Amino acid sequence: MGSSVIAETALKLAAIAIVETIAVLIVCDAARSLRSRNLRAATLGAAVAFALAFITVFAVVDFERERARARAEAEIQATLDEIRSAVVENDFERALGFVSERAAQTRSLVRRNRGSVKVKDATISEVKILELELNATPPRATVSFKTSVKGTASAQPIPVRLPYRLELELDGVEFQREEDGVWRLQDRYAVKSTAL
Repeated sequence: MGSSVIAETALKLAAIAIVETIAVLIVCDAARSLRSRNLRAATLGAAVAFALAFITVFAVVDFERERARARAEAEIQATLDEIRSAVVENDFERALGFVSERAAQTRSLVRRNRGSVKVKDATISEVKILELELNATPPRATVSFKTSVKGTASAQPIPVRLPYRLELELDGVEFQREEDGVWRLQDRYAVKSTAL
């Protein structure tokens, strides 16, 4: 949970607590000055209903935030699945559709190596959303995952294709939801470990 979400939640809880305290004080003061027992009970009932309404509103807002988070996490997972699928089909142009235009380093790396590799299988596992900032402009997420790619590669000018297997553990991979609603990979990531 990001610090902005924690601060926002704390602020809402504080506001609700202050409003409920003021409402209870007003009701108690009014109830003391009233002579009728029924009127006191009705006033106290109204104060309880008022407090429950605030709690309900807070719960709905929290539920909507969690639903938006779950939707964003599913969209990021779908983006990773699409990238994996495109790589397995050796459709690197389609894979580049999920890499931001601003990610010049990553786009250049893919374009430079796409003719020399032939992918047979790829997996993405252990996906973890480390941070998700839906209120940022643009919304962004920091993700970690493991990937494994198997296939053949050739080193030009030698026309021989050699088998390879590449395993990467990527940490701090940044995705941003761009204007068209697609989560795209940025040039911010760290390779934690590799195995060939």
